Amino acid sequence: MTQVLIPAGRGEAVTILGDNSDEVRMRVYVDNKAVDILPGMTVRHALISAGLLKEIGLKKVYDEWGNEIGLDGALAEGAKIFLR
Repeated sequence: MTQVLIPAGRGEAVTILGDNSDEVRMRVYVDNKAVDILPGMTVRHALISAGLLKEIGLKKVYDEWGNEIGLDGALAEGAKIFLR
C-alpha cells in the first residue's frame, strides 16, 4: 500500500492511501531530505510534502546551483532544492 500526499491548500496536505504499486513517482530532495512526489508537481508541492511550506516566509528557494526558483517551478527526478 502506498501513501500519496495531495496538497489541500493553505499549506495542508491530505493523505490518500492506494494499493497501486505501479504508480510513477519521482524523488526530489528538499534540504537534503528525500521526498517522493508525483510527476508534474511543483516546488510548492515538494515543500508541502516535506512539511516546510510554512517556513517560506522570509526564506527563498534555491536549486543545487544556487539559482532562485519560484514556488510554481517545475521539478525533475533527483532535483535538489534548498531553503535559505
